[in-house]
Amino acid sequence: MKRCISVLLSMAMVLSLAGCTQKETRTTRQTTKDDETEVTETEDTETSATTTEASSETSETEGSTTESSATSESSESSETTESETSATETSESTEPSETTQSKPIDPAHPEFTHDLTTVALSNQAIDRGYGELMPGRKSEVARLTEHCDMYSITDQKYSKMNEKLEEIYGALKKKYDEEYDTRLSSFADTVKAIPDGNEWIWEHMEIDSRTYVSRSDSKVLSFNVDSYTHFGYDWKSDGAYYNFDPVTAEPIKLESIVTDRQALADVVLSFRISTDSDYYDEDDAAYNDVLTTLSERIHTGDLSTIDFGLTQNDLYLYQEGDSAGELSEYRCIISALDCGGCLDLSYFTATPEYYTLSSDFRFQIAWDFDEDGDIDTLRVANECSNYHRVDLKVYYNDKALPCEDYYDSEVTSIMDYYVIHNDDGFSLYIEFSKQDTPVSPLHIFRLNDGKVEYVGPFGEFDAYPYDPTSVRLQQRSDLLGTGDMVLTCSLTGDEGFPKEISFFYEKDEIVVTKKDMSIPQTDADGNPNGQTVTIPAGTTVRYFGVDTVNQRAFFSTLNKNEAENIEFTMPVSRFSHGIDYEIDLNGETSADLFVGMNYF
Repeated sequence: MKRCISVLLSMAMVLSLAGCTQKETRTTRQTTKDDETEVTETEDTETSATTTEASSETSETEGSTTESSATSESSESSETTESETSATETSESTEPSETTQSKPIDPAHPEFTHDLTTVALSNQAIDRGYGELMPGRKSEVARLTEHCDMYSITDQKYSKMNEKLEEIYGALKKKYDEEYDTRLSSFADTVKAIPDGNEWIWEHMEIDSRTYVSRSDSKVLSFNVDSYTHFGYDWKSDGAYYNFDPVTAEPIKLESIVTDRQALADVVLSFRISTDSDYYDEDDAAYNDVLTTLSERIHTGDLSTIDFGLTQNDLYLYQEGDSAGELSEYRCIISALDCGGCLDLSYFTATPEYYTLSSDFRFQIAWDFDEDGDIDTLRVANECSNYHRVDLKVYYNDKALPCEDYYDSEVTSIMDYYVIHNDDGFSLYIEFSKQDTPVSPLHIFRLNDGKVEYVGPFGEFDAYPYDPTSVRLQQRSDLLGTGDMVLTCSLTGDEGFPKEISFFYEKDEIVVTKKDMSIPQTDADGNPNGQTVTIPAGTTVRYFGVDTVNQRAFFSTLNKNEAENIEFTMPVSRFSHGIDYEIDLNGETSADLFVGMNYF
């Protein structure tokens, strides 16, 4: 089953990377932006002869090496690249070559280049699971699951980085495999001991390790791993942050990015909430304490002890602090182009052809959108006085842009937004919230010639869209329980509207069969193969998703001895993005076939 699904997702990866083009390297220079209202991408008029980058660390214990973003990475069809033009010869070796710089970049006048390569990632996640009906219950299922992301770079030229990733994920897998095996051995006793009235808290016993990527190109690979275990009322969580030069697999250190510690400390303090506010409360005070602590650590402490992450335009700094009496982690988002020159901008001003920009603590994005050499600011705001309504305003260099109506009366606030550079210039993706629902509907706009043109709605982001050529989006699904189906899309064309590049919709549910089932099987192309699978009543099965081309749902039985698991598919009818409750499986509704489904 995993092999079948991997093939389907691999085909999606190939489709997402097909048709990547090479363009001329563009360079601009930063000054102070005069008031303008146009947001367009200018034509490429010249290619930078050389582009310099600041020194980056190449060892945890030794000095730094230098590199230049003027050298384009050797690219395969699995990578997207904007430029191969460079004053330095591109390496022909099987490993991407290290490069050198001629001089540090002047923070007041950085050059913008677009010659980086998107580094495509693959996730061969480990999923294990088991479940049983709770004793004396007709529909409540106790589930034990393990999920562990296992990322690697698809281009094997990055073998050093893949070795490092294998080391990181191998240790996590070993740790959580042992935890799962221990919990599985005592599963029956655990289920028997569940107190009456507390069944809901034991329905999902989880061991979960998820990776969240914020940047992946030939200069920076930045991601964090969030892990947690949940067994009844026992919750434990942990996190780790990683920033690498993917060419050398050496860690990128915060001290190589920060050029002025005092200035950065002052920027962090500037985010504090005024104590004169009529609404200032204990949460605001706790938030200010976190920023004060972080500022002091930046100014006088050891920078190597501060967790951080990188996007194309922002620096993330993490600091623990009190939240409602519990220890929580706060994220401080620093805009690289709006922090007074306290960061080495070579980490931010070189981009691939397609890239994503995120908003900072002020809920704005600083970037040279029209590439005229001046830095612009984009800000999205809700200016409705009614708490449960949204009056959307988009400001460009502090001037309101004409904004087409997006026709969604159910949204109540703005959650977040991103700007993505694609074939049509820049597109704006706004995540809204709806009252009394976990859904964060996504609405898409095009920034075009000083106007904000509405493109349309489409689901919501499953994770940070670091690679616009392959983005995971999710849509509401009620197939075998309420949840989300995840699909892979490209955001590079069609005015930024998502184009599906995967025909496999992922969803993870564990249920128990109500009746004996005899199911004819098919080959990879959906043709009958003459085999029939019989699944007895009372069998615990895991649902992985739907092949929307062949209209087949993918399942596996779940046994304590995983070698006994049987993989099978079922025909699906009346499937439409997984929204309908009454989707048929093998000619019957899911309610006729399974128990243990949760709807909300």
